[in-house]
Amino acid sequence: MKYDLIITELKTDIIRGRYEPLSRLPTRNELARRFSTTLATMQNAMDILTKEGFIDSRGRDGTFVVEPPTFQYRVWLAPLAAISFFETQSTCPSQYPISAPLLWRILYKA
Repeated sequence: MKYDLIITELKTDIIRGRYEPLSRLPTRNELARRFSTTLATMQNAMDILTKEGFIDSRGRDGTFVVEPPTFQYRVWLAPLAAISFFETQSTCPSQYPISAPLLWRILYKA
């Protein structure tokens, strides 16, 4: 469904820092235009993001990124960290085998 793609994109934006913790997100109308979708689809995506703990809707005040990052952030961060790591490599193999210890070092710079 389209709202799954919107959810993934917004989670990525939050995790990578496009939207800082406690910052206000664009309005649903603005986001619907950005994703070329209807307000109903945008509302479904926002509802799911709220249930998953990424954002908090405060009525007329707007929708804000939750602080501090919850467990879900870490779950989403793992694949993004692997992608970021391999984006910096000069060669891009077709598959990226990565071990759990290596991923842990990438995530937590251990």
